[in-house]
Amino acid sequence: MKVSILGLLTLSAFASACASYESCHCYDSNGIPNNGATQTVCDHFKGGTEPNTQYKECNVKTFGGGASSFDNCDWRRRCQSAGATGADSSCRSKFP
Repeated sequence: MKVSILGLLTLSAFASACASYESCHCYDSNGIPNNGATQTVCDHFKGGTEPNTQYKECNVKTFGGGASSFDNCDWRRRCQSAGATGADSSCRSKFP
């Protein structure tokens, strides 16, 4: 029984671990990306968004200052502080 509890705790810690990503955006509780919150958080990190897209996604800028990666846990907290109602954010292109 101890082994299964230890394994469960290890899996739980792994699943909630933070990581670094290249691109992120904020969500509302209805599952729709929140462009306003995404832009606010992106501006904070001095990231960049693609023009003329329905939903904004913030990307790290390789040159010119700004964040070199986004921590998904920090991004989620900042999305919620910026008014996104979703319980999580969405990040992709994980850095090794």
